[in-house]
Amino acid sequence: MGKALNVLMWLYSILIFMCFSGPAMAQEKPQPVAQQSSDAWLALNDSGKYDDAYQEAAQYFKYAVTKDQWQSSMHASRDPLGKVLSRKV
Repeated sequence: MGKALNVLMWLYSILIFMCFSGPAMAQEKPQPVAQQSSDAWLALNDSGKYDDAYQEAAQYFKYAVTKDQWQSSMHASRDPLGKVLSRKV
């Protein structure tokens, strides 16, 4: 499970990095846009919607990991933790 958690943390890091690029950046400050994007994506994962989270991920993310790899790592690392009670960023 340690390896799966490391992969998960690496993938979250990539996602947050990728949130800093995109058309919304021209209209809003980068930090709020990145925060909103990452919160929405994390909410999908927290609710077990791993397929939806994968679909919403950046293309760069999808090049790094397949949908099956993502779902497998999430089931192995996230599911045993149970329901998210709170999150503070």
